[in-house]
Amino acid sequence: MEIAANASEATKPANTEPRTGSKLASVIALLRRAEGATIEVLTEATGWLPHTTRAAITGVRKRGYSVVLDRSADGASVYRLSDPQESEVTTSVPQTQVHKPARRQREAKAAA
Repeated sequence: MEIAANASEATKPANTEPRTGSKLASVIALLRRAEGATIEVLTEATGWLPHTTRAAITGVRKRGYSVVLDRSADGASVYRLSDPQESEVTTSVPQTQVHKPARRQREAKAAA
């Protein structure tokens, strides 16, 4: 019985808030802004590569934050927390992104 109790405790996140002053805390602070943050802004703030930054956003979602992705008129991806004023961790919301077929797929379909 003791093993089962320890196993259930191991599956619960100990703390969903990142350490103060960490790069992840900076990412969450940028996502909390009303205007959100683009990958470029997040990479400049952390010094990470874009793929690492996207992985960190996935980690933020896994911590229970509700991260949404919006596309601006110029096509830039803007990430933000769905309710930046909310201090409680909320459930994850799926991205609001519509994927377009790749250029080669569109060209092949048009040629057919």
